Amino acid sequence: MYLRAALSTFTIVPVSPTAEVGAGVLLWFPVLGAALGAGAGAVAAGVLEANASAGFIAAVLALITLALLTRGLHLDGLADTADGLGSRAPAVQA
Repeated sequence: MYLRAALSTFTIVPVSPTAEVGAGVLLWFPVLGAALGAGAGAVAAGVLEANASAGFIAAVLALITLALLTRGLHLDGLADTADGLGSRAPAVQA
C-alpha cells in the first residue's frame, strides 16, 4: 500500500492513486532511489561494455533514463542549481 503511494509520487509506473501519507511512504523512497539508480547504472554499464571509451555517452544516457523514469522530477532542481552556481551575479541576485 505504501509502496504504491511512493511509486505514484516518484516514478512513471502506472498505479492507481492513493491517499496514503506518512512515514510508511517515506520508508520506500530509499528503495525506489536505489532501484532507479540501479537501472540508470545498468544503462551506463551496458554502454561502457560495448565501448569502454564512451563515458560521456554512458553518463548522458543514464541521466536520460532517470529523467524518463521519474518524469523529470529532479531536473528542475538541477537546473536551479546550475543557474545559481553558473551565474556570475552576486549571491543575492543569483
